[in-house]
Amino acid sequence: MSKRKRKDRTAEEKLELIDKFKALPSCSMRESAAQLGVNRGFLTNILKNEDSVRKECATQDSPQRKRLRHGKDKDVEDGLFQWFQKMRAKNAPIHLTIVVYKSRRIGNGSRTH
Repeated sequence: MSKRKRKDRTAEEKLELIDKFKALPSCSMRESAAQLGVNRGFLTNILKNEDSVRKECATQDSPQRKRLRHGKDKDVEDGLFQWFQKMRAKNAPIHLTIVVYKSRRIGNGSRTH
């Protein structure tokens, strides 16, 4: 038996599904999911989290983003992003090792013991 491949959907796609569901005539969740071509559990989850889907769609920078990930430390992320923008403005080469090193330095500086 082969596993089904996971299909991530963007916030816009989820919002479209919610709107299409609301436009459907009253029927069971299973029938609605079949008409929309999605899994019943997926449809139930996005309907349950409709407020967060709408909020995510309204506040997202890139509507095509499928997953929204947050880092562990907001201060480190902000400092690293500012540094990254300065370096890009100077057209300086940026390698992964430099980014990791800089994030560790910013992280160590932002912690208070």
